This record gives sequence, structure tokens and C-alpha cells, in this order.
Amino acid sequence: MEIHLPILVPLQEAIDATPHGVSYIGKEDQTPYTKESFGNWFRECCVAAGVPGRAHGMRKAAATLAAENGATDSQLKAIFGWTTDDMPSLYTRKANRKKMAEEAIKTLQRNP
Repeated sequence: MEIHLPILVPLQEAIDATPHGVSYIGKEDQTPYTKESFGNWFRECCVAAGVPGRAHGMRKAAATLAAENGATDSQLKAIFGWTTDDMPSLYTRKANRKKMAEEAIKTLQRNP
């Protein structure tokens, strides 16, 4: 599957600051990462840096933020490469529930 993912400004600035303007994350033996080997490498880097986190957690956080900021199921599918509505609807339902709860509390506060 091919996806189109525009680069966020902070990432583009980091790429532009490199000597060649192009950056790749590759293994020491110059072979590409698989999904699994990248996840393992990312975990090892987090452990070495003493920070919590995993690659999948970053993906979940990005999907959550996008949904909470109004991304639709179709938009989430486009940027995360999902082909069915199962995953994006999980994030948008949670975001909608959170928004609805916040709105409900506001109505309670308006009517003492």
C-alpha cells in the first residue's frame, strides 16, 4: 500500500539542517529495517536513553492527537495506512466520547 504523508514542519526543519538535506534511518549493515526490527531498535534506544516509550506507543499517541483534534476516520486511514474502519473508528469514538463528556459537564455548570 502506498500512502502520502506530508512532512510536519519540525521534521522538515531537521531534515533541512542536515548537510545533504536527506535523512534515512538504516541498520549498521545498510539493510532496511522490518517493522519488527525497527520496533526493537526503537525500544533499545528508549531504554538506553532512560525514557519510556515504544514505536507503537508513538503511533497510538499520534492517532489519538489527530482524532482529538478533529481528524475523520478517512483522514486517519490516509495517514496511518489503515484499510478498514476498525482502527480509525476506535480513536474517533474515544475522542468523540471525551468531547461529549466535556460538553456535558459544561451544561451542568451552566445550570446550577
